[in-house]
Amino acid sequence: MISIDATDASGEMCMLETVTKHNMIHFSQTPEKRKEDVVYYLNPATFIANGLDVSKLPRHPSELGKMKPLQWYYYDGTYVEPHQGSQMNKEFVIMTVDVK
Repeated sequence: MISIDATDASGEMCMLETVTKHNMIHFSQTPEKRKEDVVYYLNPATFIANGLDVSKLPRHPSELGKMKPLQWYYYDGTYVEPHQGSQMNKEFVIMTVDVK
């Protein structure tokens, strides 16, 4: 795992899995101030291989604070992902958890 500082974009720290570099998790530094405390980013390949049409998931919001906890979203990689603060150019299925 590699730690990535995403605090400028979202106030979060990121842990990137280093084998495929296609799975990561973000942790809010101020969970008491938000509902997107832990954000999971997963490679959709396994979901797709098991029959999920990821394009039917809700589109991942392009603004912070718009995700519903425990709802899976699809990010197609073509726009700035707000938690990361950059266009990621990779597809992900993304879910957040509110730990409060």
